[in-house]
Amino acid sequence: GVGFVCCALLLSGQPPLSGFVAKFLLLGALFQIPDTAGAGDFAVAASWALIALLLVSGLAGIIAMARAGIRTFWLPLESTIPRVRVIEVAPIAVLLLMCIGLTVQAGSVMQFMRSTAQSLHLPQDYVRSVMAAPRVQPARRGGGS
Repeated sequence: GVGFVCCALLLSGQPPLSGFVAKFLLLGALFQIPDTAGAGDFAVAASWALIALLLVSGLAGIIAMARAGIRTFWLPLESTIPRVRVIEVAPIAVLLLMCIGLTVQAGSVMQFMRSTAQSLHLPQDYVRSVMAAPRVQPARRGGGS
């Protein structure tokens, strides 16, 4: 049950997990969109629409997860509760700990993501390094005469 609640909070982007950090950074970036393209009102309207969609999707996610949790945990169909083994809980616990680690190390993860986005946006360095690499000759097939 605790794993389900943590996963529901993570998926819906609620604090204190990494989904919230990602949503917070997206919202912060949307509030800082410069009007360089001359789009004016359209860019502002699109930003506000995306902000509304992000917030509504979090609300819809938490409502859906709450309903699923209520059906799963509060309306038992069986009279006996099955035992959960450690081997079944361990992967979920490890993944949730990794998500908490992403929350704690959000600064370094965001720095990596920024540099990745920058290299994708301006790929000249990558293209130069690929073009400067020495060519590798294809291997000859040793087939028969």
